[in-house]
Amino acid sequence: MSADSNTKIPIWLDCDPEFHPKLNLLGISAVHGNTSIENTFKNASRVLNACGVSDVKVYKGAHKPLIRTREDAAHIHGETGLDGSDILPGPDVSLLEHKVNCFEAMRDAILSSPQPVVLAAVGPLTNIAILVMTYPEVTSNVREVLIMGGGIGTGNVTAVAEFNIYADPEALQVVLQAEFRKVVMVPLNCTCLSNYTKEIQQRFTDMASKINPTFTQMINELTGFVRKSYIGYGLDPNMISWHDAIAIAHVVAPEGKYEDVDMKVTCVYGNCSGVAQGETIGDRRAPENEKNCTVVMGMDTEHFWTEMFEAWRLAAMSSKLSQ
Repeated sequence: MSADSNTKIPIWLDCDPEFHPKLNLLGISAVHGNTSIENTFKNASRVLNACGVSDVKVYKGAHKPLIRTREDAAHIHGETGLDGSDILPGPDVSLLEHKVNCFEAMRDAILSSPQPVVLAAVGPLTNIAILVMTYPEVTSNVREVLIMGGGIGTGNVTAVAEFNIYADPEALQVVLQAEFRKVVMVPLNCTCLSNYTKEIQQRFTDMASKINPTFTQMINELTGFVRKSYIGYGLDPNMISWHDAIAIAHVVAPEGKYEDVDMKVTCVYGNCSGVAQGETIGDRRAPENEKNCTVVMGMDTEHFWTEMFEAWRLAAMSSKLSQ
């Protein structure tokens, strides 16, 4: 599976720590989220290092939400945000950019790209909000903002709020009100449809262990930690999902593989707390000129796993862990 560099989709990944041949990864901006910014900054480089990627810079973004106290998910992902495997290498310090301001780097990468860029946010939206408030001109060369987050009538932090939006609902509101040409939200309604069951894990192990047993063991240990966390909270360990990967896969998916629904999306923000904080509300009935977001409500799960297995195969091949 390959793609000419001129046909690759330019993408900037904003994350709290993908590898796909159809994407040209311009850079990574770390953000607070599952753990502290210091951890996510290093974790992004650790993942790149594990996958054998040595030409993508990682920048340190926001360490806290726009106005709220920082939340984390150490109870699921551990104190480092990537607990569970001693095989996961340390960060490649050459990829950690300390001298260049994160938001200037994002602006420059977007405005200098010959093709409109996908801004993919798989953590809280603080970095994207700060970027567009500081440099509103970037909207002219952003193809879409891709959000992994939210839930229409569902949640995972509260009954109605998903973690990334709950962590900084004001940031989502800034993004929705900015002049981006398109905002795509991949909520829990979609990402929870394709669970990483023990059967899927065995398929991965059978495939990847033939290529790189060490890489395979690392993935299994990392996911095993999350499974144990689920069990500790009385959750079904077969219900874990590759939320971020499902969202990124939407960028390169052929038409018809995802169920895209245009809606007017708002969220509960401002002077609020408790169960409603960060709730995302999607209105399909709104007039067309008020619809501000494409919400991905479903997916072809077999297509996703085909893409995911190909990404894993390439990562296992390029990883230097066994060398």
